[in-house]
Amino acid sequence: MELAFTGCGPLNAVVASKNDEISYSIRTAYSLSKMSTTISHTRDGGRVALIEWPAFGPNLLTLGEERVSPSSSSTSSSSSIRVGTYLKRETWYSNSRSFEYDGTLYTWVDVPFKSLRLVADGEKVPIAVLTECPFKKTRLSISTEGLVSVNSDTILVTALIMLHKRRQRRKKRHAASGGGP
Repeated sequence: MELAFTGCGPLNAVVASKNDEISYSIRTAYSLSKMSTTISHTRDGGRVALIEWPAFGPNLLTLGEERVSPSSSSTSSSSSIRVGTYLKRETWYSNSRSFEYDGTLYTWVDVPFKSLRLVADGEKVPIAVLTECPFKKTRLSISTEGLVSVNSDTILVTALIMLHKRRQRRKKRHAASGGGP
């Protein structure tokens, strides 16, 4: 299955398959101290995830509908977790990050100038590939094996986080080289 990002960027886009079998809406609200990205299904409007990108402090990921504060004692369908805890770095110098889903470790392999690839632990064939090209739409290709082993919501959320992190590194590198903002 191939999902295409349409819009002014991956943080404000509609993501849909060719036959509109699966479609998502990604909206990012900006404020002085943080950005908040909401990913939701376009058909029923149900929220898939909320990612908070504060200017200072850790990025937070909330999967599901409701947000639960850490001090709350009530149980709910979702709670916030640090992005760095959910998507762990492979090594301190690596850009690749891993997450666990149903007892299996999956890794987004991030090699400069190449597409982001999602691979299962011990496998070499990617189950998802995120391709970003200048002047073209960003595309997320998910294999049928990927749809069976990991749900498309999780793949999209983790791909979006990886793409945002890659763009932030590129922006910092450009600013450090004297290229401006």
